[in-house]
Amino acid sequence: MAFAAGGAGSGAGLIDGLVAFRKNVLGALKGQTECAICYSVVGPDRQLPSKKCSTCKNAFHAGCLFRWFKTSNGSSCPLCRNPFNYA
Repeated sequence: MAFAAGGAGSGAGLIDGLVAFRKNVLGALKGQTECAICYSVVGPDRQLPSKKCSTCKNAFHAGCLFRWFKTSNGSSCPLCRNPFNYA
């Protein structure tokens, strides 16, 4: 089924809805910091970045940081490489 430009069923309502949804999400997340690993504000676990490096002050999702520690076989900050205090 093809959508005709401009008429009923054209998807204009869907696009308007998506634009409104985007504005609502951006407004709700305004001022939030994105994770320095995945570059998302809301992570796969639906959480905001809550772990901060005490040296470089970058924020990370706990899950992203855990995967970083696991794959790097270490516990250093992914960006500044200083020891990460996970507490």
